Amino acid sequence: MFMCAVTKAIFTTDGDVFLDGKIGICPFITQEPAKRSSKNKKRGELETKPIQSIMKEHIRAMLITNVLPTIRAKWTEGLSKHIYIQQDNAKPHIAHNDREFLEEAMKDGFDIQLVQQPSNSPNMNLLRAVNNAFENLSPQCLKFVFITLQACIIEVMKRQGGFDYQIPHMNKTKAAREGTLPNYLSIDKHWLLIHFNIYSQN
Repeated sequence: MFMCAVTKAIFTTDGDVFLDGKIGICPFITQEPAKRSSKNKKRGELETKPIQSIMKEHIRAMLITNVLPTIRAKWTEGLSKHIYIQQDNAKPHIAHNDREFLEEAMKDGFDIQLVQQPSNSPNMNLLRAVNNAFENLSPQCLKFVFITLQACIIEVMKRQGGFDYQIPHMNKTKAAREGTLPNYLSIDKHWLLIHFNIYSQN
């Protein structure tokens, strides 16, 4: 699960970006020492694990340690420091008068307040926007996604299950325009023979 914070982008009269609107996107994770060694990590090395059940204390900590400092760091001079953070009505979300939040929200001249969106409002919780995004998702975009997924799988195979790789960039838009984008990717057969001791029956 992630907490994503955005605001309306602001542009200058010349059309330049004054505030890009992207406050931050933060995962709910913990880092714990590995209890045993594996091919990906040694015993004692930190491994990332998702928080399985998000509680109020997780929401509060994420707002205080990540969202509020990022707002203050990104907020451009001249913009009002009277800011509202709108939450939906998920049960783990903290109340608007949460003491710890308010103490942090009033620092450095800011007045940042929590508000709740109207209860049970499908429009306010972006249901319509999500559905529209799904309806507008093009087959070409999905093809790009699965080509990238195949490329990532190949990189993982090359590292025998490791994940220390950069996502391959294939300039898919240009290749599709030129008619050279493949429908699927393949990995060299001889490489598989050498690294995985796979022997052909032919």
